Amino acid sequence: MPKKRNAAQRIGAIGEDRFRLSCQENFIIPNKVEHDFGFDFLCQPDLAAGFDKIGPVAGVFVGFSVRATDRNDGRIRLNPADAECLLAAQFPTGLALVKLDGPKSAHVYFRMMGAAFIVELSEFLASAKKSKHFHPKDMRPVAEIRDAIGEVSAPGYLEQVRADAARKIAEPITGPVQIQIHRDADSQATLITSLDMYAWCEQGTPAEQEALYLATFGEPVGSDQRMRELALSGKVMGAWRICPSRMCWPVSSWTIPPGCASRPRLCPQNYRCCVPPTSTTSATYTLRASPLPFPPGLSRTVSART
Repeated sequence: MPKKRNAAQRIGAIGEDRFRLSCQENFIIPNKVEHDFGFDFLCQPDLAAGFDKIGPVAGVFVGFSVRATDRNDGRIRLNPADAECLLAAQFPTGLALVKLDGPKSAHVYFRMMGAAFIVELSEFLASAKKSKHFHPKDMRPVAEIRDAIGEVSAPGYLEQVRADAARKIAEPITGPVQIQIHRDADSQATLITSLDMYAWCEQGTPAEQEALYLATFGEPVGSDQRMRELALSGKVMGAWRICPSRMCWPVSSWTIPPGCASRPRLCPQNYRCCVPPTSTTSATYTLRASPLPFPPGLSRTVSART
């Protein structure tokens, strides 16, 4: 029986060839990865000023995962392993979509791994979905690929977009605070700083307004006591009160602070949950069982001042 070639193999081969040609037309050097596990091409920018000019080649590589389709709607699919591969890369990456209109015509699109894309893929991994689909409308035309690769090749780009993604992921959990990202030798940590007391504390009555004003601007003597007596806003803390799937701490590491707003309880993940203490001036919480995973390389420790 002779060897056979199916349509998917044909589409994949032509798709990679079309991507390769589109890169060359836009002064991008596409280096095919011989043993590709997740990334099909490592691309380098050709910095020449024109087609007939001599110019340097940038010393940076951008990985592209190429997906080709002949569907009328141009839809492609990623599975969780594809998403994890894109998120875990320690170099700039992008996703390319090649829409074939028969074997002799194609339109090429791409999307670089920016903060919004990191958040989107992180949400996908946190869900129960088996696949995520993308269409040409979700991408940029290949004519913009040279400028896009120039942007992601800037020093510090990868660290910056991961920090931005961490902020976007943490904000729904942490509430109205400013978040600053620090990176150490092993990982990145998300730290909460500059807490807006007027967003976190109740101001519904004149007494509460006066207490907040005195705690913020009063004499330093006794400031700790005044801070501990403030009433935390129920609106802000609401998400933590229904803690089971959002803010959980390992049972072994949690001690019940005096004056805790509610008694701890066990959540379905067997973690002890509690509204953050109102009787301390500083607390550190570890995000566990969070619905949104932090991007690879980011730790899940959040420090908050209350």
